[in-house]
Amino acid sequence: MADDGITGRAAQMSFYFFLSVFPMLLILMAILGLFLDARWLIRDAILDRLSSVAPDSMVRLFVQLLDHLAAQPGGPLTWGIFVALWAASSGMVATIRGLNLAYDVKEERPWWRRRLVGIALTLGFMLLLAVAMLLLAYGVPIAEAIAYRMGLGEVFLLASRVGQWPVIFGFVMLAFELLYHYAPNRPPDRPHLPGGWFKPGTLIAIALWIAASVGLKFFVANFAQYNVAYGSLGAVIVLLLWFYLTGIAILAGAEINAHLERARPGRDAGQPAHRATAF
Repeated sequence: MADDGITGRAAQMSFYFFLSVFPMLLILMAILGLFLDARWLIRDAILDRLSSVAPDSMVRLFVQLLDHLAAQPGGPLTWGIFVALWAASSGMVATIRGLNLAYDVKEERPWWRRRLVGIALTLGFMLLLAVAMLLLAYGVPIAEAIAYRMGLGEVFLLASRVGQWPVIFGFVMLAFELLYHYAPNRPPDRPHLPGGWFKPGTLIAIALWIAASVGLKFFVANFAQYNVAYGSLGAVIVLLLWFYLTGIAILAGAEINAHLERARPGRDAGQPAHRATAF
């Protein structure tokens, strides 16, 4: 793993993730607006879930961005969605390069195909995130309405409250698996792990991502005073740190899956893997 330079690639990915924040939020607001025409409710739902894992300074930065987006009329969101999708896919294209190194494959796709893959994965991520946000924000009220109309008891309500978390975790896991499956330039005959899509590295990546997010929130709240040292730039620095840790989690999961695949019986050891070039 060290030979592939996870930390260096994660640092490069964090920069592109940062550039993609505003367009990705714009896309998310637009997608959620298709299901619910109430931007301020959507804004509150996003911030409510973000505040549970993200540091306060980073949440305040997202408050400013979401307030700006929620105040915009519908026209710019509609016409600007294509430009925003192109800009947001830059972070995904950077991730594609990093995953090529993790899976020891050489990037041979033309630039336009890589961009299309990045756009498709970005849109897929946004759709999964939108559904997860809707479940978090309105899953319990919908379950309460169903229980009231159908005369169901407290057991149904309790099951709905508990059951939404495995469903949301499934959406997160599916998002990671889409990334690991379609982002690298992997040949069709490359051996895969048994068990289909859901692999050990994916579970480890999600666990690392959650632990890193909660750990960063605790560290910033109790030890680091970025706002005192850097002023208004403190929130930006915290956001970059979070993106950096996210990149490490993504690449670590890919490295684990790649090593497990290479260790599988049946791989032709006489054929060396094609090394991908660095950024």
